[in-house]
Amino acid sequence: MMASNTSIVLRLIQKAAANQKTAARGMPGKKALQKSVYLFNLEHGYFNFKWADYGPFSAEVQQIAHDLAYCGKINIREIPTKKEGAVIQSMQYVKDFGTLENFPSDMDATLERIVGFIEGRKPRELELLASVHYLAQRQLQQAGTYDTESVHQLLSKLKPSAGFTLGDVGEALQALKAGGFSLDLE
Repeated sequence: MMASNTSIVLRLIQKAAANQKTAARGMPGKKALQKSVYLFNLEHGYFNFKWADYGPFSAEVQQIAHDLAYCGKINIREIPTKKEGAVIQSMQYVKDFGTLENFPSDMDATLERIVGFIEGRKPRELELLASVHYLAQRQLQQAGTYDTESVHQLLSKLKPSAGFTLGDVGEALQALKAGGFSLDLE
């Protein structure tokens, strides 16, 4: 059984709203949604991602989230952050739409694991995790190997103002491996 890309995004938001133990309750912002779908995509390959300002990005995921909000299937609540003028757009599933029946169990398990993995992580950390994975995977595909230092150099070149350290990259690679998001040749 196949799921539509829209139902995958909606199910992820539904699971995040049901399982997260943060004050925001729900998918904590567009960046978290993008990076969560990126992690889902590692196993299931439904979406196209390219490099963007905040790491791997899918225009399709952004459009689906917009459409879901427009149709009233998700509510978006703005939560102020410590950064002046910045907000996180927390996404919550609207219960009136019921549950997604007959959702593929393997995908459901992946989404559940991702929700557990992102829980409690800040958007900047999710950006780092997805960016490090994306860049390491590209190096692995091109050179057959990757290392922490070369990933850090590339990340620093692409995102010089982010200030990610070599230690941050090493910790991200360890967290990805511990979360089951290891790197392999495709």
